[in-house]
Amino acid sequence: LLAFSPMELNISEIFSMIRSIDIPYKELTAFIITGVISGIATLVLIYLSMALGRVTFRNKRIGGLWFIIFLILSTLITYSQVKVAQLMPYYIDLNTLKTGTIDMFNYGLNINIDQFGVMVSGDMGNILLNIATFIYSILIIIFTFLGTGYLIENKIDL
Repeated sequence: LLAFSPMELNISEIFSMIRSIDIPYKELTAFIITGVISGIATLVLIYLSMALGRVTFRNKRIGGLWFIIFLILSTLITYSQVKVAQLMPYYIDLNTLKTGTIDMFNYGLNINIDQFGVMVSGDMGNILLNIATFIYSILIIIFTFLGTGYLIENKIDL
C-alpha cells in the first residue's frame, strides 16, 4: 500500500487514530453477533441451494443452478423479514435495553424522499434491533440447516 500511494502514510499514526475511536462494547458486541448470525445464515442457505440444485435434476450437475436458487431463496427470505418487521415493529435499544416501537425512540431521524431517491439522516446515537426479525432469522437458520440435512441424508445419492 505504501508503494502505490501518492501520499506519505505513517502507519503508527493510523493505528493511534484507530485506538482513539471509542466504540461502546454493547455496540461492538451487537455488530459481532449480527455479523456471525448473518454469515452462518448465508453459508447454510448456500448449502441448501446446492442440495436443492442436486435434487432438482436427479444428481446431474448443472453449473449455476444452485446460484439462481440461492438468489431466489435469499430474495424470499429478505422479503419475508421485511414483512415480519412491518407486522411486529417492536425494537430493542441495545444501549439502554428499552423496548418499544420506532416512534418511541426519538433520535432525530429524518427520511427525505425526492426524485433522486431516499436519504436517511439524523443522530442515531443508539442501535435498534427488531426483536421479531432477529428471532425469525434464527428460526430461518435452524430450518434451512434441518432442510439441508434432510436433503443430503434422504434425497441425494452420495
